[in-house]
Amino acid sequence: MRRRSWLGVGFALVLALTACKGPGDGTGGGGRRDEGEPRRITVFAAASLRDALTAANERFRQQTGVEVLANFAGSNVLAQQIIAAGKADVFVSADESWMNRVDEAGRIEHGTRAALLSNALVVVANHAMALQILGPQDLCTAPFRYLSIGNPEAVPEGRYARRWMQSVDCAGTTLWDRVKDRVAPAMDAPSALGQVESNEQAVGVLYRTDAVKSQRIKPLFDVTGSGAPHIVYIGAAVKGRPNPKIALEYLTFLQGETAGAVFMRAGFLRPEPESAAAPTSPTPTVP
Repeated sequence: MRRRSWLGVGFALVLALTACKGPGDGTGGGGRRDEGEPRRITVFAAASLRDALTAANERFRQQTGVEVLANFAGSNVLAQQIIAAGKADVFVSADESWMNRVDEAGRIEHGTRAALLSNALVVVANHAMALQILGPQDLCTAPFRYLSIGNPEAVPEGRYARRWMQSVDCAGTTLWDRVKDRVAPAMDAPSALGQVESNEQAVGVLYRTDAVKSQRIKPLFDVTGSGAPHIVYIGAAVKGRPNPKIALEYLTFLQGETAGAVFMRAGFLRPEPESAAAPTSPTPTVP
C-alpha cells in the first residue's frame, strides 16, 4: 500500500505541475488526445527484463496507443546514461542502489518510485559438464574453471550473486573467497547466461528468469535460505521529461494485472510487501 500511495501522490503532484501546459503535454488515460500530442515514451530498463517488458510494452500500446521505446542494458550503464543526459522518461533498475544513485543526482521525479518485480537466483552449469553439484557446499571444492556472473562491481545480478556467496561457509572461509579468482564477469545478466552456454567448463549464478530460457545449460540448485538475496526491480519517472503523465500511467500499468500476467509467465515474482522503494529525498505526504 505504501508503494501505491507514493505513486499516487507523485501522480497528483505532476498533474498539478503540468496542468498549465495545455494540449499536447501528454495524457494519463486512454481517452482522446490532441493531434499534436506526443504519444511515445522512452524507457530505460534492466537487460534481464528484455523479453517480458517488450511483451508488456506491446500490451500498453494496445490499451493506450502510446508507443514505448525501450533501451535495455545493465542497470549500472543505464543509470550513468540518465545521470549524464536524462533522456529516459522511465527508469527500471534491477536493484535499489542504482536507482538511489540516479535519485541522488536529482534525476528522479519526486514520489514516483515503486517496487515492481522480484526475481531469484539459480546455480547452473553448461549442459556438457559432468560435475555433481547438489548444494552450495559442493561448490567449495568443485573443479570447474569459470564462474559466470554479472560484474560484481557494478551489475546488480553480480552483486546479488556475490552477496549470496559471501554468506556460504566453506570450512572457515566463504564460498566467494574460494571462487572469486575464477569469476568471469559479464556486462549484464543475459551475457552471464551466454558465457555458461558457450563454455563447457563454466558454472553460473544467474537470475532464474534468464536460466529457464536456455536448453544449453542445466540447473543445479536454487539459491534459497537466509543468505538468498532480496531481489527487487524499482521503477520511477525521470524528472524534467515532456510526458510526465504518460510516464506515471505506464508505471501504474506495470503494477496492474495485465502486465503482471506477462511478468509471471516469464518467471518474475511480485515483490514482497516489505520491499523498500523509498526515495532518498523526503516523500510528500497526503494532507
